[in-house]
Order: sequence, then structure tokens, then C-alpha cells
Amino acid sequence: MGRGAYYDIKGAAEYCGYRCPSHFGQMLREYHIPLKGSKQNRYAQSDLDIFMENPRAFLPVRRKKNVSYDLLWE
Repeated sequence: MGRGAYYDIKGAAEYCGYRCPSHFGQMLREYHIPLKGSKQNRYAQSDLDIFMENPRAFLPVRRKKNVSYDLLWE
């Protein structure tokens, strides 16, 4: 990941086909596409390509709470 062109949020929204960058920004609250660049304010074209192909790849993983084995034996 991280090869090719880099886009700011407006360019990334346009590249992904969104007319409004603010709508794309709302999507980014749910889908965590990694930021790149020295200021961590750019999106890699390769990451955007993956996002458009499979958005679920950028959903955060929800972990189940560990159940204490001590509680199971009481």
C-alpha cells in the first residue's frame, strides 16, 4: 500500500467519485483509510483503489472482550 499518487481530502473524494468532500469526510469516520505523507494529511491512490474495490477492508476490527476463565469456574 502507499504507491502512486497522493491526494488531499478534496482530491481523494473526487478520485473516488464523491461530489462533496464533506460527505467523503463523513465516510472516513467509519472507514479508516490510512493517512500518508510527512504531515499525515494525504491519501494514497493505491489505498483509495482498495477502498473502492472493498470498503470493508478499512473497517476497524471489533474485538470481543476477554472473558475471565476464573469467572467460568465459579
